[in-house]
Amino acid sequence: MTTARGEVADVVVVGAGLAGATIAALSAGRGYRVRVLDNGGRAGNSGAEALPAGVHSVLEELGLREQIVAAGARRSEYAVLDWGNGSAPWRSPVTGPGSYDHGYHVDYAALVELIRRRAGELGATLEPSVTVTGPVVSNDVVTGVYVRDRGSDDGTHRIPARFVVDASGEDRVIAGGFGDRVSDPASTRHVHRTRLSPEQATGEPEVFHTEAQADGALWRWVLPCADYVEVGQLRRPEQDRDSTCTVWTPWSSQRIAGPGWLAVGDAAGVSDPLFLSPATVALLAAQAAAEMLHSVLSGLADGVEMSARYVDAYTETLRCTREFAAFCLDPSRQRQTEAELVRDLTGMLNSREFGPALGRTRRALEGNGPLFDCECPEGPLVSALEMPLPRG
Repeated sequence: MTTARGEVADVVVVGAGLAGATIAALSAGRGYRVRVLDNGGRAGNSGAEALPAGVHSVLEELGLREQIVAAGARRSEYAVLDWGNGSAPWRSPVTGPGSYDHGYHVDYAALVELIRRRAGELGATLEPSVTVTGPVVSNDVVTGVYVRDRGSDDGTHRIPARFVVDASGEDRVIAGGFGDRVSDPASTRHVHRTRLSPEQATGEPEVFHTEAQADGALWRWVLPCADYVEVGQLRRPEQDRDSTCTVWTPWSSQRIAGPGWLAVGDAAGVSDPLFLSPATVALLAAQAAAEMLHSVLSGLADGVEMSARYVDAYTETLRCTREFAAFCLDPSRQRQTEAELVRDLTGMLNSREFGPALGRTRRALEGNGPLFDCECPEGPLVSALEMPLPRG
């Protein structure tokens, strides 16, 4: 037998990682009663992140544009991509509209902690050491969650909610009850991260540098933060015997939303290990999800219709960012000339299949619009990636 615990919350967020903390803070800032349930596990990666100019829209809404610098973020001016084909690396400024003229290099854990604190300041209640065991479902609608307190024999309780957000990462505590996880083991990569002191590292302090090596078997990056420089590697499993790595495999949840619930961040899917700023995509997805929640909870939009639009838009975003990552990881790129690379990449960005969603994603990362808009799901049909023109 289970017992109810607490009053009905407007929003229960399962997981206090990057996506969960963000949607909790945004929803609390709109005046909703938010409870964040977290089992105390590690939130996301243990390294650094390069955030492009698009992150400013979320930081501004949360009132954190000044605080992120105090939290140790370093200003980012350029992103350099070296395809390893002998051509000059592509160097792109990290700029957006108006004052969004830069990005940040930031420690991931520090970023999560900053947004968690802001969620609390805005009124969200964080409940650590709580294990969510699954959704409460009534007439096919999620109406809350079942929980147990870690280390307690007090049994299982029900926490009622008007809406439940699954931000539990790969655990998929809610989404897992409605469908399997579909993964692609053939695309698995091993991720290695090493921290150097600024004195030990070489390179430009305000530049995120990525490069392909060893005929595409290895991607390497250098990411300067305020207190350290991260040197990372992305390797094929068959060429890596180091067991200290983190294993990355793309996957997606069969269902990412339904009546009374949605999944966001890694609970919805993992599609890109490096190339289109996975952390910023998670932040912007949480921002879009918070806007969708507000429309539903305030009665401005029909929940069933908005849920369907959310599924379509987010699924398409994951599919296209995964395709972009696959394009970059394809070892044949290192054998192409610059003109051939530009031709193939332009073809993908202008294609009917991938162009619209990739265009929206690129514009969002640059600060020129939302990642997706459930009230206007078609979005702007614009595809833009700054690339050099073919020579000759």
